[in-house]
Amino acid sequence: MAEFAPVQIDHAREFLRKHHWGILATRRKNGNLQMSPVTVGLDARGRAIISSRETAYKVNNLRRDPRAALCAITSSFHGEGWVQINGSARDHFVAGCPRDSGLSPASGLWRAQELAGIS
Repeated sequence: MAEFAPVQIDHAREFLRKHHWGILATRRKNGNLQMSPVTVGLDARGRAIISSRETAYKVNNLRRDPRAALCAITSSFHGEGWVQINGSARDHFVAGCPRDSGLSPASGLWRAQELAGIS
């Protein structure tokens, strides 16, 4: 069985620059986990970001409870590694794209506040 080995933050950021597939875990009202497949990237400050529709369950879950975990994987899934990011998320909307416009699937971005707690 593989042992847990913490990853250096620079290694995690490099992984996210190359691999954009992931599973985001958020908490529902009742405390149960909800997992969603997402596309992940990095912003200019090196924070993990995803985009989502304003009405998505993951968005509502994160507004209520900002704790999140993201497991980023390679396109082949097996054998090339993965990175897990644990932390808090915050809501950031793209300038010029009002919350209620419904015009852009990227109208809401969720950014991890920091890449601390990477495992």
